[in-house]
Amino acid sequence: MGHAIATARQRQQYLDRELGQPPPAPTAPKGLLIWGSVGSGKSLLMQLFYDMVEHAKLVPLRRRMHFNAAMLEAALRTSAAKTTCAAAP
Repeated sequence: MGHAIATARQRQQYLDRELGQPPPAPTAPKGLLIWGSVGSGKSLLMQLFYDMVEHAKLVPLRRRMHFNAAMLEAALRTSAAKTTCAAAP
């Protein structure tokens, strides 16, 4: 087993020298908008994705929202922030 690990490390070092270091991973998106016509499978896609994330416990804090509810929440938060900023001395 030790020989196999050493060989794998040597091969990895060789590839790193020849190809260079891999680029850094891109930053993860903070949100997602799925666009499509009625009946194109947007809700099905989101349900499958949400079930996978929940099953794998990949994201501890997550919410599934309908677009209209998300836009309403964004408007309410924006309004509250404006009110708070206006009231600040």
